Parts: sequence; C-alpha cells; structure tokens
Amino acid sequence: MNPATVMDYCDKPLTRHAIDWDAAELRTLLEKIDGWKLDNRAMRDPIPCELFLGWGAGDGKRATLLYERDSVMVVEAPWILPKGENVRTDYVQAGVRRSRWGVVAEGRAGRRAEDSANGTHVYWIHRT
Repeated sequence: MNPATVMDYCDKPLTRHAIDWDAAELRTLLEKIDGWKLDNRAMRDPIPCELFLGWGAGDGKRATLLYERDSVMVVEAPWILPKGENVRTDYVQAGVRRSRWGVVAEGRAGRRAEDSANGTHVYWIHRT
C-alpha cells in the first residue's frame, strides 16, 4: 500500500514511532516498571562448563553456560573475564562433549542478591 492510500484510511497524519512521553497512560506504566531489572537466566537449565583462557590448553576454570544460540553464548562465573579475551568453553550436553571458541564481548556483575554474595559475573561470548 502506498502512503497516499494509507492516508485515505486515517483521520490524522501518520507519524512513524512518535511517542508522547507525557501521556498520562504512559507515565503510569513507566512509574510501575521503574527500577525493574531484567534477568533471563532462568529461561533454560544451566549447564556446568569449563572456560579456558586464551587459545592455549591451560587449566580450565569452572563456570556455568546459561544460554547458547547461533553465535552467542551467555556464561556466568565467579571471577572476572576481561572484554576481548579469547576463550574456549567445554561442556557436556546430551552425553556429547562439546567445545566452543569465542571472544568475550561484554560482561557485568550479576544483579541477583546471591550474585553479590558469590561474586558472580555474567558474560556474553561471541563465538568465532
């Protein structure tokens, strides 16, 4: 449908993605969700894994694979991984040992109460 045809069905001009941030309904909604923090770690069963820093075959450190899809992995660990670090992730899934290589794209301290107590950090690893 071309824009002229769309305009024939509307009683006011179309504005793409225009948001009235002062609308009472929107303000009420924003006040309700103020302070929410999304934490999607419970979406899948965590898988114990080992992370190997760099491309060498040194000792692995225990971590937990929270999510894997396409070229991204989300891992939690009780220690700090520097952004840009090359890592290998080894884990067993459905009885098969798997290894994935990637680069730490982003990381942050966990936001759950138990994360502070355990020093848990969450990392996004882009697979290579």
